[in-house]
Amino acid sequence: MKNFRQWLATEIIGPVNVAFFILKAVTVCLTWNLLIVIFASSFIKIESTNIQSFYLPVFSWYFPFLIFSLALFEEVMFRLLPIYFILTRDLDKYILHAIIISSVVFGYIHGSALNILTQGFTGMILSIVFLKCGGFFEDFAKGTLSSTFAHVIFNLVIIYSVYFGMKVF
Repeated sequence: MKNFRQWLATEIIGPVNVAFFILKAVTVCLTWNLLIVIFASSFIKIESTNIQSFYLPVFSWYFPFLIFSLALFEEVMFRLLPIYFILTRDLDKYILHAIIISSVVFGYIHGSALNILTQGFTGMILSIVFLKCGGFFEDFAKGTLSSTFAHVIFNLVIIYSVYFGMKVF
């Protein structure tokens, strides 16, 4: 736990470093989600969502803004507010607890127990992006924007891969 807080105490500085950190985080999330879905599909039937069967304006001019707005809302609710509460009260020794609890809730509201493993893990990684990119140092705007951009990239990769026929997710 102490080592985790020490690791968080090294902020990612500079736009290029932040961008690479975000891309690494998204890659880890996508890989984890893919492995979990492949593993879980060996044991349970996972219903494939036909995203093309309902209207989703993926090629509209406002779609990226919609995705950004939804991701920003979730980042504020599940990263900014719990972590802000912990850090502004000098309770940083409980930061890992806050990350785990908010990530489990984040996964749960997205669906089933499988979502706790997939979106919950993604929530943990997004919390780390938030903290490493400024949130741990109470630069909440930078942390929130960084985790929001990671969230948007993750969502867009998932949405477009499903939309264009990749049925794994």
